[in-house]
Amino acid sequence: MKKYVKDLEKAINKRLKILDTLKQLYRSETIDDVYYGLGEVRQALIKPISPTYETLLENWLSTPYTGLHFKNEDSMFVTKKGERVRSKSEKILADTFFDMRIPYKYECPVEFSDGSVFYPDFTFLHPKTRQEIYWEHMGMMDDKKYAEKAMLKIQKYEFNGISQRDRLIITQETKDIPLNIKFVKLMIKNYLRS
Repeated sequence: MKKYVKDLEKAINKRLKILDTLKQLYRSETIDDVYYGLGEVRQALIKPISPTYETLLENWLSTPYTGLHFKNEDSMFVTKKGERVRSKSEKILADTFFDMRIPYKYECPVEFSDGSVFYPDFTFLHPKTRQEIYWEHMGMMDDKKYAEKAMLKIQKYEFNGISQRDRLIITQETKDIPLNIKFVKLMIKNYLRS
């Protein structure tokens, strides 16, 4: 038994080293880097093999959408970007994204295979994967009904192939445990930076 565990540990460590190497290669030079390394004069003469992230991002940001409607009685929080959001915590999140130069869309609809539509608090275009990443802030987790709806919402994302810590980032808070900005910045670093 000891020999098996020891041999298994060696095999796992060997694979982890290979995965670390691949991870470093993946994070190093991208196709965009090759294009940008040419300089402006050569860039003008060449059409990239695939659209650069900046081109995709510009198109993504300029695509119009209709977010959720605000009622007159809804709270009024305005972000540094000049957008109206629904809560103080959403304002903090939006302002953090703005300060860190993370482009986002607020309450941009996403339609699931069953035809249902969600309006994630924030949507991002990931610089490496070029996939949409969704951020849901669940701000009243000490309210039983709110927490139950939040859990169902998470399940709905998962059933539609949008997994936590892959394409879904979730922050939560209660009255006694407020939004942790250090955690927010860690999530940004880990999931929204290239």
